[in-house]
Order: sequence, then structure tokens, then C-alpha cells
Amino acid sequence: MSSRLQEIRNHYKEIIATDPHIRNRMLAVVVLLLLLIVLVLFSMQKGFSVLEHSGSQLMVFVAINVNIVLLAIVFYLIARNLLKLSYERRRHVLGVNLKTKLITSFIILSLPAMGFHLFASYFIATNLESWLKGQQESVIQSAQNVSDAYHQNLRKTMELQHLIWANYIIESKGEFSAIKPLKNVEANVSIYSEDQELLDQWMQNEISQTYWTAPSLNEWYQIKSNKQIWFTKELEDRIIYRHITPVSYENKQLFLEIFYPASPYSSSAISEIISQGHNTRFLTESEDLVRGYYLIIFLLMTLFIIFVATWLAFYLARGFVQPIEDLALATQRVSEGELGFQVKLQGPLDKDFALLMKSFNSMSRDLLEHQIALNKTTSNLQESHRTLESQIRFVELVLENITTGVMSLDVEGHIEILNHSAKQMLQLKPGVDTGRHYRDVLEEESLQQFEEMVEQIKSDKERSISRNLIVHKKDGPVEVSATLLVLQNSEGKSAGMVCVYNNITEIQRLQRARAWREVARR
Repeated sequence: MSSRLQEIRNHYKEIIATDPHIRNRMLAVVVLLLLLIVLVLFSMQKGFSVLEHSGSQLMVFVAINVNIVLLAIVFYLIARNLLKLSYERRRHVLGVNLKTKLITSFIILSLPAMGFHLFASYFIATNLESWLKGQQESVIQSAQNVSDAYHQNLRKTMELQHLIWANYIIESKGEFSAIKPLKNVEANVSIYSEDQELLDQWMQNEISQTYWTAPSLNEWYQIKSNKQIWFTKELEDRIIYRHITPVSYENKQLFLEIFYPASPYSSSAISEIISQGHNTRFLTESEDLVRGYYLIIFLLMTLFIIFVATWLAFYLARGFVQPIEDLALATQRVSEGELGFQVKLQGPLDKDFALLMKSFNSMSRDLLEHQIALNKTTSNLQESHRTLESQIRFVELVLENITTGVMSLDVEGHIEILNHSAKQMLQLKPGVDTGRHYRDVLEEESLQQFEEMVEQIKSDKERSISRNLIVHKKDGPVEVSATLLVLQNSEGKSAGMVCVYNNITEIQRLQRARAWREVARR
């Protein structure tokens, strides 16, 4: 259990850490919900029973104004969410369709609760008057009549007791100990002097003795100023009744008190009747205010349901859309060349989204590693290419500077290499260049000699043949030793041919001269 609570705590800490504003939003929602709960509980449990003791209609006005403020706050929050949704739809923000569908679904699911509150508000608006002026009012009025009759009878009884005891005092001529009242006129009696001093007292039982207290200075002031001779006071579970009047005899003035503590049952019943009567009169006088109060309460609850539905829809949509937005942004960054970009796991995610993000991060890291390896391979290839180009330039330089003529052909017969010495030895057409077919480059005599060599090497199926040729140039005939070689790749297939030409004119001349010298010597 403790581990589960710790997990939930960490969950909300991560949520708050990902969005600094969510703390204020959650706090506002909690405060609003608590205020709404307090108002509902107050209306259900207390109602308006305490208002007659604390400002009456003023308290109703205060409650209505508080509800109106809360109503405005909830309406503002709903309007804010809907305006935000409208703005996102115009901007075609990612996930706005999902938010719209979720909000619509939640509002549809909350329609029964909203319908119940709207029906309750209509029911109260149409039936409140019948509640206040119907049978309940009649019952309360009857109970009030019973209470008034009880107080009237009690007052007459205490006044009668006062007359009897006043007669006893006058007849006793100051000898109060000689007073012996009859059993049917016994009462809780106290006699005071003109200076408010207690002269004598008769209490029927211990309960009367327990609850009796001397009159206060304020009560004495009211008695002497003839403002009040009846006093009613609620003490613990009883209502205390006092009847104090002056009694005169032989030019002396005394004060006679008749004291009566009502029984707990009758005290409670009378207090309840009085309270219900006050409440009924208050509700009757404030019918419009009460109706408005409850209508605002129900409207507030209805709007609060809509707000909770929209807020939950936004919250759930954010949980779905935010990871997708992060992935879209990360994909764009990767497509722009920022390989290795990692998506941060902002807060607790669903397992599927977490797996998706981890897979994307892994893919991004692999792309970065492959990019590094590819760059390294490219660098090595570029270095090898530079080395190869250097070697090719060196070979070309060598071929251009050697006296041996070299002509290289590809498989299709296009000239790849034709060095300077070969150009001097062969009969060539004007505009000689590499990349052309040898038939477009060689003159008729050189072409015929070369094709004969090609036909011979194909018919003999040899890799190379040699032949001495005579090429007629403008400066005279040139004797050339030609060697044709077939190039083969690693698989043994033909990769072209190369023909090497050596000018043997001088060598042949020297050999003939040597031969003539040998002949002449013989």
C-alpha cells in the first residue's frame, strides 16, 4: 500500500515538473470544488435555519453574490477552454480533432447529470411557493398557536401566583417566616428589598434551586424603570421564566419574583416551534431570494460538470497528443540532419507511448552511429580515391613520357588510353580523342592491321599476340612491333584489350646494316 502511494506521489511530482502551470490549474480546480461542496453541504444540512440569527436577508444576498462569483469563474474557465479549442482548430494544431471528440464524448456522457440538475432547478422554481404556503405552513402555524397558548396560560398562572403571594406578604407585615402557603398555590418565590437584597425565598425542589440565579443589574434597571417585568432566558436545556413586580405595604416597597424553570421536553419543543416559525416567516418573506439562491446553486453545479468534462478531455487529449507532438518535432529535427536527437520522456506515459519513444530514441542513436561510421567510411574512400587519382595521374604521366605507344580499349572497343607515342606511330584521323571507338580514330591502314590482330587473337583464343607492322607516315615508313593483350578480370571474363607499340625502325636498320657488313666481310 505504501509503495502504491509513493508511486502515485512520484507520478504527480513528474506531472507538475513537466508543466509549471499545471500546479496553479489543479489548485484552482480543487479550491473551486471545495467551495462548491461547502455551499451544497450548507444548503443540504443547514439551509436557512441560521439566517434569522445573523442578518437574515443580508446573508442570503451574500450567499447569492458568492454563488454568482463562482458562476462567473466557472463560466470563464469553460469559455477559455472552448476558445482555446476554437483557436487550435483554426491553426490546425496537431491533435485538435482528438480533443474535440473527447470533449464532445465527455459532455454527452455528463448529459444525464446536467439534465438532473436542470430538472431539479425547474422543480424548485415551480414548487417552492407550494412548499411555503401549503401543508407545512399550516402545521407550523398550528404549532405556533400551541406555543402561544402555552405561554399565555403560563403567564396567567404566574400572574395569579403573584397576586396570591403579594397578599401573603401584605398580611405577614414583614414576618415572612410565618407565611404558610397552601399546597395548590406553591411556587418558586423570592422576595427582595428595595435595595435589591434577597430577604426570603421559597423553592419547590432542587431543580429550581439549581437553575435559579439572582437578577442582573440590567434586569433590575428594567424593573425599576417599568420597562419589563417578564424575563425569558434559555439556560442549557431549559427555558427560564421570571415575573418580577413591586409590592407595597406600610409605606415600604418590596419586589416579588415568581420563578419557573420549564421541563427539558417542553423547553425543547417550544424552542423548536419558535425556530420553525421564524424560519417559515423568513422563507415566506424571502421566497424570491431563496428561489434565486437554489437556481444559481444548480446552475453552478451544471456548469461545473461541463467544466470538469472539458478539463478532463483536455487533460486526456494532452496525454495522447503531447507524445505525438514530441515525436513529430523529433522526426523533423532528424530529417533536418540532427541525427541522434533524443525525445525526453516528459512525465509518466502510457506503456505504448513510452515504448514508442524509446524505440525512436534507439533508432536515432543507431542513425547517428551509422552516420559516424558512414562518414568514416566516406573519409577512407575519399582518401583512397585521392590516392588512386594520384596513382592514375602518375601512370598517365609515365605513359605520356615513355617511347612505347599504348592504346587501351574497353570491351566495346572504345579507346580509354592513347598516349603521345602511340599517336606518333599510328595513322590517326583528325580530332583524335579518348572515349571514341577505335574505328573512328584509326586510319585505313592502321585500322586494317589492328583488326587483323583482333581477328587472329579471337581465332587462336590466345591472350596475346605480337606482330611487326609497317606504318606509312608522311616522313616515311615506320616499322612497329605491336603486341595485343586481352585483359581479364578476377572472374576470367574479358575486360578489354591493350595494344603496345614499339618503334623498331632504327633497330631494323641497324640489324640490316650489320647483316650487310657480315655479307661484305665474307
